[in-house]
Amino acid sequence: MKWMGTTAQGDRIDLSNVVQVQLRWDADAPADEVQLRVARQGYLPLLRTVQGQLPGGQTAFWGIVDEQEAVLGGGEWVDIVARSRAALLLDNEAEPQTYRSPCLEALFEQHARPYGFTGILGNKRQFAGEYVVSQGKSEWEALANFCRRYLGADLIARGKLLDASGSAASEKPALRLGGAGDLCLQICYRQLPCQRISQVLVHAKGQQGYTSAVEDDQARRLGIVRRRLLNTGDDLLPAEQDAGRMLRQAKQSAVELELVYPGALLDWQLKSRVILDRSFQRLGWGIPTDKEWLLWGVQYRLDGGTGGEERTRLLLRLAG
Repeated sequence: MKWMGTTAQGDRIDLSNVVQVQLRWDADAPADEVQLRVARQGYLPLLRTVQGQLPGGQTAFWGIVDEQEAVLGGGEWVDIVARSRAALLLDNEAEPQTYRSPCLEALFEQHARPYGFTGILGNKRQFAGEYVVSQGKSEWEALANFCRRYLGADLIARGKLLDASGSAASEKPALRLGGAGDLCLQICYRQLPCQRISQVLVHAKGQQGYTSAVEDDQARRLGIVRRRLLNTGDDLLPAEQDAGRMLRQAKQSAVELELVYPGALLDWQLKSRVILDRSFQRLGWGIPTDKEWLLWGVQYRLDGGTGGEERTRLLLRLAG
């Protein structure tokens, strides 16, 4: 992978001596992240952006530099940490305002286009009622909360494009892992009951107190007692829908499967469907192969520069 840096003045600098790379894509984190270690002799000016290109010319990562640290002793190198363009929406506060008959396009123009995003996918129709962006919300929260409530979709950043269609990943053919010839180096099956929620109490706008409780009966049967309080929505029904979403997300995050592969496996899309081969049953760990999984995270690591050891770590969670 070829790396290039750009200064705030527009000067391009070839980062030809990158000796360590860690790239991370995570469905729970709007911004992708890279950590680079560049072996240097001499001065490296402060970079504004970094870009990584695959051998075919495709951009694997473009991001804004958050940290740059020069180190001398036992060698000389510069450590660089950068996040993708979505970091701009996370780091900037949204102006408090009320949208009447809100629509996705109006929110995009206000909260995302000023930061270099070129478009957004999703339902563009107007909705009845009001949508309030309260003080202290980030630009990302202003958009993402609207997408969850009105469109029933998560907001995903794909370069300069935002996606709230809720269908891009599910339309792709499912990935199949674990069959004959699979080169998986390591398997980690993780069960996290600490992530489960048994009950959400709902307080809707205009109601007195918490008037409704949404339960996860399966969590109750597992002996989990963990409650959350939810204050949201213009009426009780949307608030209960939000509570149901909280329970589903908690259940989803309570089971993870981590697979490590050799090489750079970067042609993935987060939340793509994954089907596991039944050979996983032979491990005797109770890994459910009769259910569909989702690709939740990808981490690529290079140690040793060009020709060094490459590893790709895939994180899967159960769908639904």
